[in-house]
Amino acid sequence: MAGDQADLILVEARINDALCRVYCGDTQLTRLWVDTEGGDVDAALVQALPWLETEHTQLIINRVDTQGMNMVPSAAKPDVRTLGNQLSYKCYGQAQPTDILTQGSVQIFGYLAENPEFDGVLCVVDDHTSWVRVSAEEVVSFASFATGEAYRALTGDEFANTTDEAFLAGVEQGYSAPAKFAGRINSIRADQVLNGLSQANASAQICGLLIGVEIASARPYWLGMPVVVIGDDVPAQAYQSALVAQGLACETYDAHAARMRGIQAIRDAASQT
Repeated sequence: MAGDQADLILVEARINDALCRVYCGDTQLTRLWVDTEGGDVDAALVQALPWLETEHTQLIINRVDTQGMNMVPSAAKPDVRTLGNQLSYKCYGQAQPTDILTQGSVQIFGYLAENPEFDGVLCVVDDHTSWVRVSAEEVVSFASFATGEAYRALTGDEFANTTDEAFLAGVEQGYSAPAKFAGRINSIRADQVLNGLSQANASAQICGLLIGVEIASARPYWLGMPVVVIGDDVPAQAYQSALVAQGLACETYDAHAARMRGIQAIRDAASQT
C-alpha cells in the first residue's frame, strides 16, 4: 500500500512485538495511532518510519499510567487530551478488584458510537479478554483474563478451530471443574504421547478448557445479561460457541470495525475540545 494513500496508520506496540498496519483512505497521511501497553512507544514508531516523512503527522497515543486513567464507574466515551501534535485518551482503571482496561477501550468507544443505548456486557476478546459492564452510557465495572496469552504460551498457536467436538469438550471440562484445569492440560499432553492425539485436537481442547475456566469465573457478568462479543472472527466465534454451550445467546461484533469506529470517536471528541 502506498503511503500517500493512507489516512491512518495503526501501530500496536506490545512488550514482545510491534505491529504496523496501514489503512487506506482518500487523503494523505494525517494521523498516526500508537497503542502501547508495554510503554515502548519508540519501538512502535520505528515500525512507522516510512510514513513519518510529513510534518503534518498527528500522534494519537494511548499511554498506560496512573495519571492517564478514568476510574470506573466512568463515562463510556473518549476522554481526550491534546498537546501540540499529540492526542491522547484515557483508558479505564478499577480499584477493586485491581484491573486496567487498555486496548479494549477503543473497541468499546466504537461499539457504543453505533449503539449508544446498549445496556449489558461487552466481551472484548484480545490477548487479555475483558468483560465490561455498560449501563446508562457508563463503564460500570470490568473483569479481565489473560486467556489468549496463556493459550499462546501453552501451544504457540493462535485460537484453535472452535467448530469441533474437542473444543466444546474442553469448554465443558473447564467450566464445570475449573480447579482441575492444570491437571487436565497435563492429561491432554500425555494423551498425545501415549495415544497419538493429534496436535489440532489437543490445541482445540486446551483452547476450550481455558475459555471454559474464564467463562466460569466471569459468570457474574454474563449470566442473564445481553452480551456482545467483540473480536476477530475465530476468537469471537470461540467465545460465542462457549457461551451458547452454556445456554446464553449472544451476538458478535467485528473487532476491526469497532477499532476503526473507536478511533473516529476519539477524533470527534478531539475536535470538540
